[in-house]
Parts: sequence; structure tokens; C-alpha cells
Amino acid sequence: MIQQSLLLACLTPLAPIATAASPVVSPNEASITWEFENLDTTLKGARSSEKPVLLYFWANGSESCGKMYSETMANESVIESMSGFACFSADTASTVGYDLFQKYNMKTVPALIFVTPEGEVNDAVVGFIDPGGLVEELARVRAGTDTIAAFRERAHAAPEDIDVQFAYAVKLQDCGDDHGYEKVAGRIKAADPKGANVVTARLMMADIRTAIVEAAAKEDGEYDFVGVDLAAMTKFVKKVKHEDVAFNGWDWMAAVEKEREDQPAYRKAKMAAWSHASDEEVFGFTEQVGHDFWESREDLDRKEKKFFLTVASRASDLVTERLATKQEELAASNAKGCGSFEGCADGDDEGCGGCGGVAAEMVVYQANLNHTLACALYVNGKRKPAIEQLKVAMQLSPENESFTERLALFEAKK
Repeated sequence: MIQQSLLLACLTPLAPIATAASPVVSPNEASITWEFENLDTTLKGARSSEKPVLLYFWANGSESCGKMYSETMANESVIESMSGFACFSADTASTVGYDLFQKYNMKTVPALIFVTPEGEVNDAVVGFIDPGGLVEELARVRAGTDTIAAFRERAHAAPEDIDVQFAYAVKLQDCGDDHGYEKVAGRIKAADPKGANVVTARLMMADIRTAIVEAAAKEDGEYDFVGVDLAAMTKFVKKVKHEDVAFNGWDWMAAVEKEREDQPAYRKAKMAAWSHASDEEVFGFTEQVGHDFWESREDLDRKEKKFFLTVASRASDLVTERLATKQEELAASNAKGCGSFEGCADGDDEGCGGCGGVAAEMVVYQANLNHTLACALYVNGKRKPAIEQLKVAMQLSPENESFTERLALFEAKK
């Protein structure tokens, strides 16, 4: 039986967190006027005061809720902005709070949802947000910008525009309205049954993926993918015309094969995904391939070994190019007197950004890719070039002890 993994986490609602022994992290009652007991009373008051309603879901024991309380809710600008709302505090450990948490289909805390005085959800802000960000969000909601109502109006005005319809669907889903999302998504798929638009193709693939996951679900909450049929997904990704959809489909199937410990099938799916990979997808993809193909090096056939080297080489070349670009940008920024900001030339109006740290991180990442390339060379029988690449990695990241251990292995093998 396979344990639930990150592969499935997006499909599993998160339960509210409550720890009785933890310090209370409710909003600042002395500064913000909160209702706690009856949402209907709050809605009735909002109708008479013509204020929108804000529901804040929180839980004791949640680090993010504690941070929201101490940093965001205590901020004077936030307190002032929230005075324009009728505010209801929903402790998810209480019966009232948890019932509302379920009613509005929330999945995590902290979460703020904005409802009309009639009780209809119009927007949501999920997860921790800093004071400045929340002030901006509160102003946006008050102005009616990019709310459910605004998206609905745009969707009704452009029924044939799939991108507009999808934006509306996503907004509904972000606000906990899964039924509304499915309804709009269904209209999109009905209007584009062949998946000519990339949005429709993604929705179609999501349906197939969901069906596979549901087939693997067990009564005890675990998932067993052994024996689950991937034929529908395979057929779909072979026909789809959109490269990123094909890549994600093959890569997802590779993850399934890895879950059920079918290494040959996993490698085959990874190789199929590679032909659709964009430059942006190369880096994370290479990390996975580098680890898994190295671990299976004794089982790789000639084609798989060559693939390993191809992936590692492309990633190494890409990161070298990007590092050079970042260094050029940093030099240009320094030339404008922005050295103290360690920024990039495409930063703010003065040319001062914040990517000096990015350039430094890329050096470490380049070292890791040099290491991956060294492993791929070694697997392909190119021991001397492998040692050379590994030594480059060690120069870039001398503190990495695993590089030293790998070098000993390469040099010992005669």
C-alpha cells in the first residue's frame, strides 16, 4: 500500500489546526471590532451599515495564524482599513467557526473570505499576508476589483473567450466554490471539445488525472496505484498539441510509476516528458533525473544512459548562460551606483533590483548541475571528463562534502 504523497496532496483538504495548549492567536480584539457568535447577526448589521463582511478563519497552534495576529492584524494601517468591514472571527476549534469553515469549503488557515451582506462569497485571501499586502487586498475588495462579481460580469460579457471564462472559474475555486468552478469549467470544455485551447487541454488532463487518483483511493485514506490503468492519460498526452500539457502529463505519469516502484516505466515516462520540456522546466526535471538515474545506474540501458547525459548537459549549459546574464546585470547595476543593493540592471527606476543573492544562489546551483553532469558522464563510461566536471563543482561549492565522496569513487574506479 502506497502512502499519500505530494503527488496527491493538492486533492486532499487540509483540516483546521487546533492545539489547546498553544497560546491564543485570535485577532486584536481591542483594536478591531469583531463578532464571534452569530454570523447572521453580523450579516444583518452589515445590511444596515452597507458594509461588506469579512470572515477570518484562524486556529490556535498555527504558526501562520500567530504571525498574522502579531504582525498583520496589529498593524495600524490594517486596523484602519478593516474598519470599513463588518468583521467576524471564526476560531476553527469552536463549533461556530468550524461549521463556517466547512460551509464555505475552506481548506487551510489563516484565511479571510469576503461575503456580501446577503452571505454570498465575493473574494478570499488565503494564507499569511503581510500588512501592506492585506491593506492592498482590502482596498481592492472594497473597490470591487477582480472580485467574483467582477469576474462574473466579464465572463457574461465574453462567453466565447475561454481565457476570461477560465479566470472566472479559477476565482471561484480560490474562493472555495468548487461547484461553481466545475460548472464554468464544464462550459469551457463543451465549447472546445477537442482541446484546441491550452486552457481546455489542461482541464481535460485534470479530469483524467482525477479519475486515476480516485481509482487508486482506498477506504483508509491511502492510495494504491498498483494496477491502476494509465491508458487514458497516455492516449491523451500522445495526441495533445500543447507542449506544456504533454510535458506535465508525461511527468505526472512518471511520478505515478515511481510511486508504484516501476523504475523502467518511470524512466520511460521521464524520457517521453523530456521531448516536451521547456527551458524553464529543465532545471527541476534535471534534479529528479540526476538523482533517480544515478541511483539506478546499474540497471540503465544504453539509451537511458545517453538520455541521462543529454539532460545533464542541457541543464548545465542553461545555468551557465543564465549565470553569465545575471553577472552582467549585476555589473551594470553596480556601474549605476547600486552596488550596495546588490541588484540587477532591470530592478527599480534607478536600476537597483535585488538579484545579487540570486546570482550567488545560481553559483551553488551550477555546482550541483556540474555534479549531475559528472555523474552522467561517469555512467556513460567517460571517467576523466566526469572527474573534471566534479572538480569544477568542488571549486564552486567547496563546502559540499558529498562532492568529495563522489570524487573518491570516480578516482578509485580504474
